Amino acid sequence: MRKYTIVCFLWILLISCDAKNETIFLHSLNTENIEKLTLHKSEKDQIFNYSYTHPTDSIKNLNIAYHPKNDWLMVKKDTFISTPKRYITKNYEYNMYQNKEVKSHHRTLVFNKKYGLLCSTGFGADFLFFKDSLQLPETKMIFKEIILELNKINLK
Repeated sequence: MRKYTIVCFLWILLISCDAKNETIFLHSLNTENIEKLTLHKSEKDQIFNYSYTHPTDSIKNLNIAYHPKNDWLMVKKDTFISTPKRYITKNYEYNMYQNKEVKSHHRTLVFNKKYGLLCSTGFGADFLFFKDSLQLPETKMIFKEIILELNKINLK
């Protein structure tokens, strides 16, 4: 009986650990490639961490720290601050974040606390992150909607 209880406990622990991992499809708009990543979400000291890992190429790994109190993202040593721009779908509202210091061009991250990263766009590096693999025309349409929203001029 004790052995059965231990096996059940380990199985439940394994299932609960896997619940935090999600498969994400990375769509590269420049090469039109689709790759699978694993997203692991965690929280520590009111900072939310999103780790996107590639199964074979660690160069493609991405770690994002979200600080909800100040509403900014950290990627490597870059800080991304929230802009007034939003991208809204039927399920989520995404905030747009841009580099705190612009070095040669703006890089924009489209992010939601619950979903994670939806889009990373910058000069020559445009990626979409989906929980489902979409066809290229749908992917391009979503990317165009994001770019249009990013470039919209607010006349107030």
